[in-house]
Amino acid sequence: MIHGLCGSLNNNSLCMSDGKCTKRYPRDLRARTITDALDRLYTVDPNNAECFYLRLLLINVRGPTCFQELKTVNGHVCATFRETCQKLNLLENDAHWDISLADASDTAQPQQIRTLFSIILTTYFPANPKDLWEKYKDYMSEDILHRMRRINANPNIQFTSNIYSEALILIEDVCLTIANKSLTELGMIAPNRYINDIFDRDMQQETPFDVNELQTFVLILCRNLY
Repeated sequence: MIHGLCGSLNNNSLCMSDGKCTKRYPRDLRARTITDALDRLYTVDPNNAECFYLRLLLINVRGPTCFQELKTVNGHVCATFRETCQKLNLLENDAHWDISLADASDTAQPQQIRTLFSIILTTYFPANPKDLWEKYKDYMSEDILHRMRRINANPNIQFTSNIYSEALILIEDVCLTIANKSLTELGMIAPNRYINDIFDRDMQQETPFDVNELQTFVLILCRNLY
């Protein structure tokens, strides 16, 4: 804003009060601009999850004297700042992400649903990612179930914790690629990486045979050689 004439030159200026300029004009010329205060707006990137939730708590919780008090809700000390924000209802609900995953479950392939879920986790930070996982984990793991049925020649195999863990591993791989964050850092449960050995395709192709039947077959071949 450009300050107009005031003081002795214009006593009727809006800035005048009791014969003085309330904006303290005219001012002495200074080589550098000096103001009364230097204001800064402090922000925290949501990618820095716990710092983001800490900042959210500091804005909304009055008078905490320590971190433990800051994480206490109704007498219960929460494990993380994120959990505290959830209990204080400071986070948005996940209705829109629920709808997105529901739509994807009707039309998309399991791999595409896993990718969508990974993007939601790393970009939009849902309030209750575990609930979303529990609701749609069957859709995200369906291709793994079909693969296990085909490899074992058993159409009666159902979803197991191993199958879900394999899906979580695939989701975590995408999250690591997108944001370099593990599932635990994103509020999810950690997959069992050791379970990967169970899903080794080469191993699965070599193990579903009847050993006794193979031994009998080999003995017959050996006898025919003599």
